[in-house]
Amino acid sequence: MSKTVLMVAFDFPPSNAASVQRTLKFFEYLNEFGWTTIILTAKPLAYPLVDENFTPALKDNQFVYRATALDVQKHLSIKGKHFNWMKTPDRWGTWIPFATRLGKK
Repeated sequence: MSKTVLMVAFDFPPSNAASVQRTLKFFEYLNEFGWTTIILTAKPLAYPLVDENFTPALKDNQFVYRATALDVQKHLSIKGKHFNWMKTPDRWGTWIPFATRLGKK
């Protein structure tokens, strides 16, 4: 019997955020116990801090899918100005429709 899990996490390597370690270790440990692990995350363009050397080696039953994520303040503002409603629910809300479409695949 094959066990598969879809993990949805915004921060994943090559992001250099503090929350990456917990997600990465969980991704690796589930795989060691026979799970096929799939992670849905953001493209590296979204992360403020990126470490290209911090990319995990994937095994045969590990998959990473990356959705587009645009930072409202960085990517969608003109001269630093943007509409406040664009940050609903947060400044990374643009990730939701791209991640939902990719997750349905």
